Amino acid sequence: MKSRAIILYWLLLLVPTLGAGIFMLRLLRHEGERLALAETAALQNKARVLADEIALSVDEAKDGLIASLREIPATNLVGALRDWERANPLIRNVFVWNAAQKHLEIPNEADGITDEQSAFVHRYADLFAGRAPWPSAPPVESQQQLASPRQQFRAMSKVSYNVKQQAGAQVLQQGALQMPAAGPDSGWLAWYWQDELHLLGWLRSDDGRTVSGVEIEMAALLSRIGAAFADRPANGFVSAILDGSGNVFTQRGGTEITKGMKPRVAVSLSPQLPHWQVAIFGAPPAAAARSFAVVSALLVGAFVIAILSGGSLLLLQARRNLREAQQRTSFVSNVSHELKTPLTTIRMYSEMLAEGRVATDEKRRGYLETITRESQRLTRLVNNVLDFSRLEQGRKKYQAERLDIAAAAREVLDSQADRLREAGLAQATEYRDEPAFAKLDRDAFSQCLLNLIDNAIKYAAGGGKLSVRLARSETSWKLAIEDAGPGVPAGHREKLFQQFHRADDSLTAKVAGFGLGLSISRRLLRDQGGDLIYEPAESGGARFVVILPGEPT
Repeated sequence: MKSRAIILYWLLLLVPTLGAGIFMLRLLRHEGERLALAETAALQNKARVLADEIALSVDEAKDGLIASLREIPATNLVGALRDWERANPLIRNVFVWNAAQKHLEIPNEADGITDEQSAFVHRYADLFAGRAPWPSAPPVESQQQLASPRQQFRAMSKVSYNVKQQAGAQVLQQGALQMPAAGPDSGWLAWYWQDELHLLGWLRSDDGRTVSGVEIEMAALLSRIGAAFADRPANGFVSAILDGSGNVFTQRGGTEITKGMKPRVAVSLSPQLPHWQVAIFGAPPAAAARSFAVVSALLVGAFVIAILSGGSLLLLQARRNLREAQQRTSFVSNVSHELKTPLTTIRMYSEMLAEGRVATDEKRRGYLETITRESQRLTRLVNNVLDFSRLEQGRKKYQAERLDIAAAAREVLDSQADRLREAGLAQATEYRDEPAFAKLDRDAFSQCLLNLIDNAIKYAAGGGKLSVRLARSETSWKLAIEDAGPGVPAGHREKLFQQFHRADDSLTAKVAGFGLGLSISRRLLRDQGGDLIYEPAESGGARFVVILPGEPT
């Protein structure tokens, strides 16, 4: 009969387990696809972050150049621009346009204009001649209409201009020069010439008669960006900056990017670097989904085997989990009630004080004392909940110091004197004359004593006194806290320090609580090399003994 029952049990366990395994495989397949999409979204955000950092670097360079340009005095402007160009590696060319004389001045050396300066005039001829508009300025009628800005950029390579050399300045004599006549007093222009990007900045003088400008040395700017980009960690993916033609300018990551590889995600660097992109390369989502599916199948298979081999253990664990779930449900209910009570009192009294409904100073003082007392109670409750959470997660940290046990205990008892007096408990302390030092966390030690005092106030109120004695053993200090209450029933002493445990009798049923104070206190002390034990008192009450590791005086 028992064999048949066991076979029936395993059959009942096998069929739903296999069904659940198949169902889980389908769920995991969909989950793999969802994770692949989430990974793509994460890569998109990562690329945006990289793009923002590059844009910030470019903007910093631009703002720095414009700020420096503003500081150049108007007197001897051409000479100052020439000196600035020599000193700053980010500058490729500088220029000055004189609106009154209608000519473009390019600072040059005594022996005449250089080939680079000639190329600069040739490169921006359409801009200075008015055939291409300046940014944020009213539209200028061009001499010919092109289909698109890109076609305008390409058409500029077909136009040739005669460049006249002179010792002091280079003057462009090609029709009426056009510069922004209204709008902002400075700006930047992204300019394409022969499929290469150039950045031109300009600044109008206060009187509007002169416009000075600077062309960025793109090699220096991109070198700075590339160095900062290469310092970032790869995190398993290959990140790259692509230029306007889709070629890799720089990358980071172990795999070399070859022609034809498609990025997982790409983010534009416009308007700082038009047509440039930040791209991230890696395994396609389908491959990632397949890998996830294989791993998931293995995990589900292991899961099914584990269930079939440990069914009986799971039944026992289920009963234990049910019991713990009931305890946690009770804990949540108690927490809600315990926190609500002081909050309600604080709110009621504070509203009455705020509305001026308390007539006498004595009543106001009484209300304020009640608010203070309830706030302290709320603090103790919250500290217990927080300590429980940190202990459960292994995140509790201690700041150990050389602590005088007697002085620390006296400080806690003095702070609770009013509560003990209201509960009908008189203090009776007995300390040794010699100093009592231990390596402890002060806050953890105070929290343990507060929990023990709360326990005495709850269960031994009206018992007459609360005795606190400090004694020395061979290797430790023992701080005994004893009350004259009803004590702990013998059947509950073994479970006294279990979390959520509360004796199910009329005594605890009438007293609110979490069932965590003693458990937390013992764990706090044990983590520091101490302990907390219970001993029946000779008077019939409860005696809790705090054992602390001794330290030489």
